[in-house]
Amino acid sequence: MSGPGHIVSEHNTEGIWGRLSNFDTGSAVLKLEHTTFLEANVVPILRAGGSLRLIGLASRLGNSDHNKMLSRYRLDGAIAFLRAAAPGGFLVARDEPDGEQAARWAGVADDHDNNEAWRSIIFSAWRRHDPPPPPPPPVRVIPPHPAGSRHFRLRTIFAASFGLPGLVGAEGLAFDILDVDRQMLCGYDCRGISIGHGTPVSLGFGGDWNDFTTARPMDVGNFGGVARFLGISSGPNSASGFELSPLVCPAITFLPFNSGFQLGASIGAGVGVVTRSFQPYPVSAAWWPHRG
Repeated sequence: MSGPGHIVSEHNTEGIWGRLSNFDTGSAVLKLEHTTFLEANVVPILRAGGSLRLIGLASRLGNSDHNKMLSRYRLDGAIAFLRAAAPGGFLVARDEPDGEQAARWAGVADDHDNNEAWRSIIFSAWRRHDPPPPPPPPVRVIPPHPAGSRHFRLRTIFAASFGLPGLVGAEGLAFDILDVDRQMLCGYDCRGISIGHGTPVSLGFGGDWNDFTTARPMDVGNFGGVARFLGISSGPNSASGFELSPLVCPAITFLPFNSGFQLGASIGAGVGVVTRSFQPYPVSAAWWPHRG
């Protein structure tokens, strides 16, 4: 037995998100601490018509297929518990079994089970069935083109990493995506976990634009999903990789990814949940230049 279940969470008026960790090795059974937390903090949101998003993780102990299935069982156990406690038929907008992939990205050696954070579930529960983001500033909204666009740009606004060398830390990333064709802008937040080495706190500011295209037309407000990231950063020099996996299109990989000036030094990798921070609006109404 690995001890009690652990929970890290944050919340605001829109919902709650975080991580349930320290599942027993090879087990998908929620611990008492997990179920107590879910009953008190997530179940009321779902009973009131909210929606749920989950990512299942596993350590690298055992083979990758086993760990993929184990992360699936962990998700199924959590969803079954929540459906029994909130039987109204809430929406599970995403439940992705990630297996050992996040640990592999972070450089954890094969067959190691050295940190409880990989034996975990990342969750978010929103207070509405299809949660709206906070309202944007009052601006003239241009009606979206029905076909969407394929040409976009992404840049970091702010990044923060907290943790001790060799241990799992917390990651936060704010970034903008610009629709080049329609000149519409949307902001996103990424909150997740990482493992690496470097200063206990690393901050990033104002990266350059990273251009990308999508396989099919997309709306600039539909890039929420999962992100995976890795990199080496120090001052103005950084070498980073960033993979954005929206709910509605194939993954988009940035290599290299320009993440801006770094205060502190770090090397590491992680995974996080990406959510929209405000609704798309015209670039002409932005409160700082966004044309790049």
